[in-house]
Amino acid sequence: MSNDSPIHSEATCPFNVAERPAVGAQTAAVPIAPGQLPMVGHVWPLMRNPFDFFADLRATGDMVKIYIGKRPIYFFTTARLAHQVLVKDARSFGKGMVWEAVHLLSGNGLLASDRALHRRQRRLIQPLFHKRMIATYAEIMTAESQALAESWGPGQKVIV
Repeated sequence: MSNDSPIHSEATCPFNVAERPAVGAQTAAVPIAPGQLPMVGHVWPLMRNPFDFFADLRATGDMVKIYIGKRPIYFFTTARLAHQVLVKDARSFGKGMVWEAVHLLSGNGLLASDRALHRRQRRLIQPLFHKRMIATYAEIMTAESQALAESWGPGQKVIV
């Protein structure tokens, strides 16, 4: 397969997360992840080894386009871009096709909730993530881990 094939071409992103382009301005080009197959897109590498597939996206770029069938999905591989879209400019972006599919399966949980409901749910659980609470959780996890480790005998095989 040559590098001139559509699989190795670059796609144009429908938005520019670094700055909002003026009307009619050209948006940034987003690289397409390697491994795309005709008709199925990146489904095969995703099914074969999803962890490695997502881990390898970072080498392709800060923002990478993958395809599920013929539908494009944009992945951010840096915390800076994820923060830009999910926090700073969250009101400018809908949750899209993936959200619609997840929402049908998971209901109105925090991750699948949209705007106002998400804000309300986040505020309800936010105290659980206060610094004092995290310290308490760390103490409990440390004590439980220590107790488990001490329950193991020398040479005992442990299934992880």
